[in-house]
Amino acid sequence: MKDPFKKVHLCSFGHFGGNGEKIPQWVKANGGEYSKNVSQGVTHLITTIEAFKKNIEAVRKAKRFKVKIVSYDWLEDSLLSKSRAPKREGPYLLETILKNEKKANAEAKAKKASKRPAKVKAKRTTDYHLYTDKGVTYNATLTRPTIQATREKYHLKIFELNSNPITYATYVKYTRTSKSTIALKAPIGSTLQAAMSVFEHFFEEQTGKKWEDRLDGVTPQRKEDNDGKTLLIS
Repeated sequence: MKDPFKKVHLCSFGHFGGNGEKIPQWVKANGGEYSKNVSQGVTHLITTIEAFKKNIEAVRKAKRFKVKIVSYDWLEDSLLSKSRAPKREGPYLLETILKNEKKANAEAKAKKASKRPAKVKAKRTTDYHLYTDKGVTYNATLTRPTIQATREKYHLKIFELNSNPITYATYVKYTRTSKSTIALKAPIGSTLQAAMSVFEHFFEEQTGKKWEDRLDGVTPQRKEDNDGKTLLIS
C-alpha cells in the first residue's frame, strides 16, 4: 500500500528507548505528517503511561482536541504489519490500557490472590516472525552480571516481515532491574544482508566472538568495561 499513513498526523512525547528520534522519519516515510506539538489536525499522540497518568500539557491538549492517545506499541505494530497500515487503535489507547489494569488489580484483590496481577498488553501483530535459515533461528540472549549483583540482558533478534517483497529488521532489547530499552539496529524494511550484518556485528562487539563460531566450544575471552562488567552468552 502506497503511503499507508497518509491520514495520520502524529505527535509524540516521552522516552521510547533509542527510537524516539526516529518516529518523525518513520511516519513521514510512510506518507504521514509529524508535528512537535499537539494542535488541531493532529490525529494521534504517542506517549507513555507515566505521562498520561500525570496528565501533562500534551495529554490535556490531546483530550481537548479529541486526539487518539496511544502507546508506542501501536506505531511499532502498524509499521511491522504486512501492509504497514495503521492498526485499530482500540487495544492501544492508554485510557483503555489503564482501565484494564485497574480491573485486573481489583479482581486480584477480591480473590485475595497471592499472585501478582497479570500485565495487560496490547494485542501484537502476527505479520512478522523470527528469521530462520537452515534450522538456525537468529535469536540470541546475552547476559551480563554486574558488580551490583543485578543482571543486564541484550535480546538480539532478526525479524522477517511478511511484506512484498519480504524485508527484515534487526531488533535489540536491553533490560536490567527497573530499566528496559528497545532499538531497531537495522530499521524496518531492511534487506537480509543489512539485517545480518548488523546482527553479526553487534553479537561480536558484545561477546568478542563471531556468530558463526558461537558453538565451537571455545570460551570467549573475558570482556570487561570500566565498571568490571562481563558479558556472557546465555
